[in-house]
Amino acid sequence: MIKNYPEDVWTKQICFYLDVSSFVHKTNPADQARAPATRVWRKRNEGLKQGCTSKGKKVGSGGKVAHFMVSISYGKGVYFCEQFEKMNGPYFSDFIKRRFRKLFRGSCNPSGKMFVQDGNPSQDSAAARKEMKKLGVEVHSIPPRSPDINPIENVFHLLDRKLRIEAVEQNITNESYKEFEG
Repeated sequence: MIKNYPEDVWTKQICFYLDVSSFVHKTNPADQARAPATRVWRKRNEGLKQGCTSKGKKVGSGGKVAHFMVSISYGKGVYFCEQFEKMNGPYFSDFIKRRFRKLFRGSCNPSGKMFVQDGNPSQDSAAARKEMKKLGVEVHSIPPRSPDINPIENVFHLLDRKLRIEAVEQNITNESYKEFEG
């Protein structure tokens, strides 16, 4: 749970923010980018509750989805990105074993052990918690998709916007999944 910490905790003591983002491959990205945006209207009893924010899923027309594990650190920006197929407890546990030492060393606080992630159940699995404990990691979990307290969500928003603008400006009307990944 997030506590009221002084600003330097968020900018100097927290080593990195870690999150997953997914992007849907669209065979005709320019067409999709030009389409008018839509809103999902909810019934009164389906609204968001206080303290909870949400954004829509990146699903819809298109094809395969590309998933990325991304890490940002204060003063460094995005300094790690890895594509993966499926997020689950075993994958994230293995990710911790393979990458966490390097993520901490490359962060704004190389000697620290504190990071922030959202409340993804796969990332909070028993196997993942066991690996974090072995490394002496202090994790701060925050509500999923909370751009107000998780700056990495803002990075994803900017990237999504850049991809839409690029699709229109370059008139990308046909793109293979391989081209999309690159």
